[in-house]
Amino acid sequence: MQYWSMVLQMKIHKGLNLVLLLFLGFISSDSRVLAQAAPPAAAAAKHMLWKVTGQGCTVYLAGSVHFLKGSHYPLAPVIENAFTNSQSIAFETDMKEMEAPATQFLLLEKGTYQNGDTIEKHLSPKTYGLLKQKFEEEMGTADLMTGFRPWFAAFTLVAVELQKMGFDASQGMDQYFHKKAQERQMTETGLEPLAVQIAMIADLGAKNEEEFVLQTISEMNDFKKEFDQIISAWQTGNTAALEKQLLASFKGYPDIEKKLLTDRNQSWISKIETMLKNPEKKNAMVVVGAAHLVGKNGVPQLLQQKGYKVEQQ
Repeated sequence: MQYWSMVLQMKIHKGLNLVLLLFLGFISSDSRVLAQAAPPAAAAAKHMLWKVTGQGCTVYLAGSVHFLKGSHYPLAPVIENAFTNSQSIAFETDMKEMEAPATQFLLLEKGTYQNGDTIEKHLSPKTYGLLKQKFEEEMGTADLMTGFRPWFAAFTLVAVELQKMGFDASQGMDQYFHKKAQERQMTETGLEPLAVQIAMIADLGAKNEEEFVLQTISEMNDFKKEFDQIISAWQTGNTAALEKQLLASFKGYPDIEKKLLTDRNQSWISKIETMLKNPEKKNAMVVVGAAHLVGKNGVPQLLQQKGYKVEQQ
């Protein structure tokens, strides 16, 4: 079940599929790829961290990559210190719920066919053939995908590729801070229900099955190069590069960008404002996919528009 938990935490990159996207968001957790040429995070001038000043307390916004390596830790001192200075922490969703058996069964229910239906019946012969070939290349057999829905098969391929690259979801920033928060017995909250995330991805995949699968297969050829570039930009807090690599992929897909990023960012603002207005003056840390923190509709920009002092660290 740990594997399915990993697959669930992936998001979508490049248009439709880009299961990469929210790598940085990156939809969060068991990955193993390190950009060999990327400079150490500690040496970076900036980081994927913003300090938002409220009424007597501070909220730190941390951009997460959901798949990392153990060698990425510890994180830059400024990020580690932000956690130490916080009394509560919020993630995109409830991390404890993500680990529950019921969640794994829900994901499987949404990602697989029932009553003997098969993926072959829902794709064109050409696309099915390409997908079958890819499964055989990556996993040695295509038998596993028979009962998968197309979007779930695509996610599975990307998850396997990430594992081959060395990335591990259990080493993702979300998991890292979740474990540290448990050790400190901190208050943990989720910005949105996990069931909403699962339904969102399943619905997206169901409406664009053919294209979703074809894009995944096509982009896997440049997967490592693109992900290395994303990791490098994340380590150096290069928001312009991340915006170009992640958000530009949504050009031509405004409805998908709205559903995956814009609407969700907007829905989180009121919850973050509640943290900023904490009468007990307690600091908080918010850990979300890095894609949510860049661009004109990113969380930092939205908070700044509401009059808060927002500073990238």
